[in-house]
Amino acid sequence: MSCPETFDEAQRNVYERAEGGDAEAMFLLASFYHNGDNVPVSESEAFAWCRKAAEAGSVNAMNNLGSLYGSGIGVKQSFEEAVRWFAKAADLGMADAQYNLAVMYNRGLGVEQDSVKGAELLCKAAQQGHEPAMDELARMYRSVQK
Repeated sequence: MSCPETFDEAQRNVYERAEGGDAEAMFLLASFYHNGDNVPVSESEAFAWCRKAAEAGSVNAMNNLGSLYGSGIGVKQSFEEAVRWFAKAADLGMADAQYNLAVMYNRGLGVEQDSVKGAELLCKAAQQGHEPAMDELARMYRSVQK
């Protein structure tokens, strides 16, 4: 396969790969629709491609899908669905998803509030160098020591 010479060629290549089942191409296509990269902005198309990518195994898409459900972008807001998708990505070791899932547990969004589970997830993310997780853990420790 040769390198595409134009953005249009590259985008066609992404479409072909996505239609062929490539999960990361599906996720890239979702970002095209989300950002309006050479296509009209469409939150519903972005969501649809993100969901396909997540179901096809893209850990990035799983985490992003959790964010979409959590914020209600392109889909009816559902903290329970957000937790489900964050958990899938977190179980695969993604630090961003571990952090996002920790936030859900710490705030009781879509799950019963559980700061112990939240701290465990923050530790996993922090061990991978995730700075927001480190900051949140430090904040939690300071609040316990007061």
